[in-house]
Amino acid sequence: MADAIMAGIYGVRGMGKSTLAKEKVKAMERVIVFDPQGEYAYLPGFKPVAWSDLAREMKKSRFRLSYKPARGAAPEALHLLCDKILHMREPYADWMARGRPGKPPIDQMLLAVEEMPVSYPVEKLPAGFWGMTEMCERGRHSGVEVIGLAQRMATVSTKFRGNCEEFFVFRQDLINDVDAVCKYIGNEYRDQIRNLPQGQYLHVISGKATLKKTKKP
Repeated sequence: MADAIMAGIYGVRGMGKSTLAKEKVKAMERVIVFDPQGEYAYLPGFKPVAWSDLAREMKKSRFRLSYKPARGAAPEALHLLCDKILHMREPYADWMARGRPGKPPIDQMLLAVEEMPVSYPVEKLPAGFWGMTEMCERGRHSGVEVIGLAQRMATVSTKFRGNCEEFFVFRQDLINDVDAVCKYIGNEYRDQIRNLPQGQYLHVISGKATLKKTKKP
């Protein structure tokens, strides 16, 4: 079984990043979307969930949940959600620590964080909001894949960016966002990043970029 990974999806509005994210979400049977806009709640197979019901829903063998934080409370809400997930995933982390004997006690899951700059921005958060940082550092060992989405790469915490094994870059317009991408793949992609057409993106793994496109433009 492949290890859980972290991935970032970046691109200006309308270029296809949400389409790509939803393609990836469909491939998973255990998903929680941190959903500030509440849009996933209206997708087939998804269930909007209140904080009080999260633990019960996550104990099911399959779940696709949309969790919408209260307005203005996204950073704290993401911290608390990550803390809860990591606590519930302790049996998996213990299994990893013991050298993966036999089958894992629970299956992997996916945490997708929409509008990431709202909850985990590049600006420093209060010291008490450490949950997402812990997820960045420990999520793989707990069997939690993470996908973070943002229009602009430069507005997302460097702690998330630095822990991603791969990322997907749709068009970026602003210089500092282009610069943020080029730090990973080199300045030779600068013009391409600023001129990617709708539905096309650069898939980056280990500093190597491959041009791809979404199934639906």
